Amino acid sequence: MTTTTITTLRLESRFKELKREIIKPENREAVQASWERLLKALDRKADEISRAGSSYIPEVNWRDIENGGFTEEMSSLIHARGCLIIRDVIDDEQCNQWREDTKKYIKSHPGITGTPRAGVTSNWFIHWSKAQVEARSHPRMVQLMKTVGKLYKNNDPDALLDMDSQVVYADRLRIRYPGRDSTLPLHLDSSSIERWEDEQYRDVYREIFEGRWEDWDPSLIDRRPSAKQDLYQGMSSNGSTCSVFRSFQGWLALSDAKPGEGTIWFLPDLKCVLAYILLRPFFDDGGNLDLSSAQFPGATPGSGQFMAYDRAMFPHLQHNKSVVGIPYVKPGDFVLWHADLLHEVDEEHKGDKESSVVYIAHTPLCPYNIETLKDSRECFDSGAKPRDFRYEYDDGPDESSYEDRGREEHLLSLEGKQALGLVPFDVNEEGLTPGQIAVRKMANEAMQR
Repeated sequence: MTTTTITTLRLESRFKELKREIIKPENREAVQASWERLLKALDRKADEISRAGSSYIPEVNWRDIENGGFTEEMSSLIHARGCLIIRDVIDDEQCNQWREDTKKYIKSHPGITGTPRAGVTSNWFIHWSKAQVEARSHPRMVQLMKTVGKLYKNNDPDALLDMDSQVVYADRLRIRYPGRDSTLPLHLDSSSIERWEDEQYRDVYREIFEGRWEDWDPSLIDRRPSAKQDLYQGMSSNGSTCSVFRSFQGWLALSDAKPGEGTIWFLPDLKCVLAYILLRPFFDDGGNLDLSSAQFPGATPGSGQFMAYDRAMFPHLQHNKSVVGIPYVKPGDFVLWHADLLHEVDEEHKGDKESSVVYIAHTPLCPYNIETLKDSRECFDSGAKPRDFRYEYDDGPDESSYEDRGREEHLLSLEGKQALGLVPFDVNEEGLTPGQIAVRKMANEAMQR
């Protein structure tokens, strides 16, 4: 079995000063009291999740939200639990075709590599296959991304953010076969130490650091896009960092799968769990506020935020009770999770057939993502590896020489072409906010340079 090898480094002394900067003197009493409330809330939450199991993860059918969007009740549930399964987004026949096309693509190019590096590959270093290009640009996928983008609240009409427009983040795909091969332990994506170190990023969690974690709203979007999520340019080269702002992560199922068959598990709570992770570095094991250490458990510069390598540092997460596998999924179902949600992957695939998904994130248009828009277009045109994945060149070639990779004619929608910078965004569309118009203009100008 191969695992992602990451350990918590001893951080520089400057991080001790950072702690004192974050927890201001006037807030320290409130933060101490909030920690005590939080630990009790985590206990209740662990019991609640444990009793429900996989059924705790919300589900909805695509046809129920296709036109009218999410009900207020479902929106509240997603904001609280941070994840969702959307059934029947793409029809089975299309998904089965994409899966078979991908297997043929891999077989046709023996140079394609992936992880684990020893044994049977499950995560393939592929970014521009025809199946991926079609799936990202499929009209249903475009509509889905617009629909889920409305789960967030933007209180600033001038914010340079367009949740209706996407930028392609050319992630990989998984075809995992039965057996023990690899795993990804409990973690948060979208950075690690940056959640504390970057001033704009930690402002997203302002209420938590002021001792008011109950008031933190994970669905509020306007403070997020300007946060710097990769201050260390992914120096760990383990694929756990991301230079783009993803409001949601997700994947489209290309096969059947259920817990224990090489699929994903969640700790389905946002507010309590994220508050615990962010406040844990400020408390000793006895529950007392302690700003004398430079350590941030689980945080390694240039990596994701990993909880599982030292569970003793995070006992109140109650991993064995709180982390649950997703319900059974079939081809065409879409699994979605918030950028701040803890998740992990099955250590072992105990099923009898492959488990296949294509990763597609909700990556809205904002200034921070315009560099990714430019990079994605260049890499799409050439077949090169996107910037977050250039470490893959150590293992094998890119797709530039593959004549059967995805091309412009395989983009299935206008929005799919816009998301790759091939067609300008419409700045005259009815109903746009001033911020949407401004950021679309910024993107269009950037793509002309």
